[in-house]
Amino acid sequence: MGYYNVSKDKKNRINLLVGLFIVIFIPIALYNIINFTSFNYYQNGFSNEDKENFFTRISESEPNGAPLLIHQYANISNSESPNTSPTNVSFTLAKGWETKNITIEYKGVGYKKDRVVNGDFPTDLSGWNFKTNKNNDFSGVWEDEDPRAGISQVIADVTSYNKNDYGYLTQNFSLNEGLSNKLATFSIDTYCKGVTEADVSLYMGISINGEEVNKTIPLNYVLEETWQTQLLQYNPIEEGQELPGNITIKVGLWINANTTTSRQVILSLDNIKFNLWSEPNQPNLAIAYDMDDIAPETNYTYVNISYGKGYSFIDTEYSSDTTKDIKFTIYINFSGVLDSSIDQITIHSIVLKEFNSTYSGNPGSFYNTNNDIIWETDFQISNPSEYQTYILEIFKPEDWNITNIRDSFDEERVKDCSGTDLGANKIIVPEFIIQTGLWHIEAKSNNYITDANIGVWNGFSFVNHTELWFMDLFQVNFSLDNSITPENTQINSTIYYPNGTLFLTETKTIDSYNIQVGNYTVGSNMTVGTYQVHIFWANDQSYLSKNQIGFRVIYFDVNHNTNLTAINPYIEAKKGEPVLLKVKYWDIDIDEKISFASVRYNSSYGTNGDMLYQGGGQYIAEIDTSSLNETAYYFSFIAKQDYYQTQNKTNLIQLNIIYQSLRLEVPKTTLSASGNNYFSCEINVTGADSGSLIGEANISTDWENEPEILEYEEGKFILNFSTTNYPKSGGIETQSIEIFANKTGYGETSEFIYVTITPIVVNLNVSINSEIIYHDQSLEIYFREELEINCTVYSSGEKKYISNGTIIFIAGNFERNFTEFSLNNYNLTALVDPSNFEPGLNFVKLIFEKEGYEDYVFEFQINAKRIGFQINPISFETSITTESGKDPLIQVQLVDSLLNESIENATITYSWNFGFGQLTEKSEGIYETQIDLPTGILSGSFEIKFLVSKNEFYETEQFSYILVISEPPPSNINFWVILVILFIIVGVASSLLLRTYVYIPRKKAIEKEFQEKIQPFKDARNIIGINVIHKDSGLSVYFERYSYLKDIDQSLFS
Repeated sequence: MGYYNVSKDKKNRINLLVGLFIVIFIPIALYNIINFTSFNYYQNGFSNEDKENFFTRISESEPNGAPLLIHQYANISNSESPNTSPTNVSFTLAKGWETKNITIEYKGVGYKKDRVVNGDFPTDLSGWNFKTNKNNDFSGVWEDEDPRAGISQVIADVTSYNKNDYGYLTQNFSLNEGLSNKLATFSIDTYCKGVTEADVSLYMGISINGEEVNKTIPLNYVLEETWQTQLLQYNPIEEGQELPGNITIKVGLWINANTTTSRQVILSLDNIKFNLWSEPNQPNLAIAYDMDDIAPETNYTYVNISYGKGYSFIDTEYSSDTTKDIKFTIYINFSGVLDSSIDQITIHSIVLKEFNSTYSGNPGSFYNTNNDIIWETDFQISNPSEYQTYILEIFKPEDWNITNIRDSFDEERVKDCSGTDLGANKIIVPEFIIQTGLWHIEAKSNNYITDANIGVWNGFSFVNHTELWFMDLFQVNFSLDNSITPENTQINSTIYYPNGTLFLTETKTIDSYNIQVGNYTVGSNMTVGTYQVHIFWANDQSYLSKNQIGFRVIYFDVNHNTNLTAINPYIEAKKGEPVLLKVKYWDIDIDEKISFASVRYNSSYGTNGDMLYQGGGQYIAEIDTSSLNETAYYFSFIAKQDYYQTQNKTNLIQLNIIYQSLRLEVPKTTLSASGNNYFSCEINVTGADSGSLIGEANISTDWENEPEILEYEEGKFILNFSTTNYPKSGGIETQSIEIFANKTGYGETSEFIYVTITPIVVNLNVSINSEIIYHDQSLEIYFREELEINCTVYSSGEKKYISNGTIIFIAGNFERNFTEFSLNNYNLTALVDPSNFEPGLNFVKLIFEKEGYEDYVFEFQINAKRIGFQINPISFETSITTESGKDPLIQVQLVDSLLNESIENATITYSWNFGFGQLTEKSEGIYETQIDLPTGILSGSFEIKFLVSKNEFYETEQFSYILVISEPPPSNINFWVILVILFIIVGVASSLLLRTYVYIPRKKAIEKEFQEKIQPFKDARNIIGINVIHKDSGLSVYFERYSYLKDIDQSLFS
């Protein structure tokens, strides 16, 4: 065996190649596998099996429907045989159970009583009769002395007697009661005399309805002349006696054998008693007393049934949170008896356990919305040991048809139950099949959604469709069964993607039987495929009350529009060269590839076939050209895919079989040209293989301005290009031009040339309001004036004015285009107002633009000024004059300083030392006010300032005028009155001279010192008012007048 030595470098190269293969090809293979899998899954949508099984995605471990209410009825019975009275009876009421009623049954309710009347003979033998078969020999008498007082005696004068002769006292009465199964006792006190032989016996007998029980005792066994008690004790029932009926008591002498011995036998009797247990046939023989359970301290009466039988009925429902003993105390209701008893007391109760069915251990049921609506639920039957279930009531919706009831041994029991059909609302499970354990119920119910469809908007209305296309508007429509009440219920519509994931869900409260949900648009978020719509309605949103269901599943397909394009619509190839056809099948709705479609081609020369998917939506097929001639051939294609628009393209690709390819020789350097001019270049057309010039080729370009093309020599061309409307941007720009060449048998080719185009320089001449302005010039213009701007554009290079251009006026946010109102003249008129211009300096640009010309910017400034005011006094001239005590009237006219027109609706305020106010407009542009003069001003000159404002067009200006106040002229006083007054004054002055030169100087010295101390307060007293004036504007912002210091708010002089 030979060994090959592989070098280390070779190993490294091999490892590198293997690594590259893994890195490049395995991801591609995985990508295609994933795409193929995804494609099949999405494109195919839902299979029939999916459609049957892909309904509700609800975990079957949790209930989703209402539970069934179950009533489990059971009997409880406890019996007692009490020995004493009162006695207790009870039963245990288990937790979770409720007693519906209680019956206490009584058996053998009886009493013991002495039935004999006048058995102690206190005064006579009343109530008794004497019977004998020998009236002369037997007698019955009452004796009050011997052997004791108050007795009866049966006397036999024995001479000759035959066997069975008798003489006895008897008492007969009726008893309308039953017999108790207890011993009766017949007792007598006896005292005998004259007994010598055993032929005479004591006879005791009880006859009930003719059935007699008796006893005879030979008197020789009885102590003579001694009181003894004789007993006859027996069970009447066992002896065959029955009540009700007649009872006869017999006691006396009985001849046991024939005798001839003469003697007198005296049998003294006392205290005859017959203690008999009987059972009355009457009510109220017993009382059941509830001490503290159902109805504390309540008595329940005895209801009679028959002799010694009755019951007490407690018709009260009761339940307890815990297991509890329900007890009653039974009292026997007899009086005047020797004893009483009840043989048996049985307490019965019908108890109810009310509970809900469950699913997976939780209250509720589970519905499955497969083809039919199937419900499942379970319930557990359990009993306390002493409870005996006798019936189950299971309440169901009337639209449930019970299909299966399985007991705890998995036996089918639906046939044994009643009320399982439609229309019934209660299932009855009879006693004979009830057994403890877990039971299972299955039912089928109505589907309350009767119809459902997809409505697609056709431009006029929604019509039923299952095929939807991109941007279709659709809604889900369905109808409910009219046997239900839809108001205030909810419907849920859920749409699932083709892969089963959630697309959208919508819940809607409804109030009618015909419902529409949504206006949805098939958008880019909806992949192609078959969608499921699950429509669900329930009569209640809480699953604990949900027992009526409506469910429908409908389907619709989402389709997309497509496009089939050729990657290379024109192909040139030499005969025998393989040609690769490439087309792209594309989803134009969402701009996405369509993978693994069926794409076929056919040709104009007959060949056809399937194309292979290359990825990225591209499909390829290789064509053999060895049999083709040098001419043109065409290929058509058909592309199909589920849920996509089919494309059928005719002559999509042209294949030219050529001799050889063309080659273009073009300038490799960038050419230069000026705007709105011409430039030219030379090109050569040669064979790609031969390199020789080829004439008569077709030459074209993509240049906007069609060039002039001249073939001046075979294969040599001159191209003249126009740069009209170039450059486009207003600055220097470089353009690319593609030149195309083609010729039959040679195919086609193209090359690019490049040209740099320089724009034409222009100047802008500007005049505003007929005044020429220059760059950076500043103009003063008042608001409300109009700007009329005229411009011309001149090209010095072309020596002409330029028309059909665009001039833009820009000032801040104000922008407007000029209008070319005549050849080469551009005009713009604009009003200067605050909406267009800011007060003050505004920087303005005029920008000229036109293709082929340089953008030109002309800049200047506009100083926008507000209009001033002019005040013309009317009620005064240069100053305002008045006399003290007369309030002056101020009247002025307000005039626009620009237009010299009266100004309306302005605001004029005034202020002076003693106040401020506002003038009122009385007529057009005329304003006036009357100033209130303060008290105490006799004369003086005061400045009054006026502040005038209107709106943003006007300046706010201040004016001032002088107010002159003079004293009024003196009055004419009678000369004599003045003379008298003067004499009085002289007299008073003379009399005061002494006071003036002696007393007052001393007083003034004292007052001076005092005045110096109080002078600040006196200064304050002289304040007449306060006026606060704004420093810059002169507006009065506060004014208040004061007459005396004491009236002033002290806080103003803090």
